[in-house]
Amino acid sequence: MAEGRAGGLGRGGRVLLYLSLAVNLLVVGLVVGALVSGGEKLRDRRPPAAGEGGFGPVFSALEPEDRRVLGRQMRQILSTERRDRREMRALMNDFVAVLASDPFDEAAFEALLDVQFGEAAFRLGLARDVFEGRVQEMSVAERQALSERLAAELEKRA
Repeated sequence: MAEGRAGGLGRGGRVLLYLSLAVNLLVVGLVVGALVSGGEKLRDRRPPAAGEGGFGPVFSALEPEDRRVLGRQMRQILSTERRDRREMRALMNDFVAVLASDPFDEAAFEALLDVQFGEAAFRLGLARDVFEGRVQEMSVAERQALSERLAAELEKRA
């Protein structure tokens, strides 16, 4: 699939490669950033939305130490689960080639998207598992305190 010119990618190919990498990094960054920082920086940059979904409010309601512990756990697990850089580069080269192909190969494009979104889903699932484990370890008092902080966080965002 990675058919290209000899000598590397052209300017357009590099731009597409960086855009694709940026989307992947954005998804991972949002999850890990929410774990590590509690989402304060993201929350300060946008107005709160009524009925806001997602885990931003939940991670913000965690105690700072819990966020640090969860972030460390995520980084530790991800450090052993990451794809090899050469494999990721080959995947991105294939993505660039499929985007540039004429006629457009929809099946190949969908397969590559499945791989990329699979990576993102893996990281989201990991965040869920780490968070779930921490909540299960909490005492009743800790869980109730989290519940109160979450209710207050949701009220601030309403």
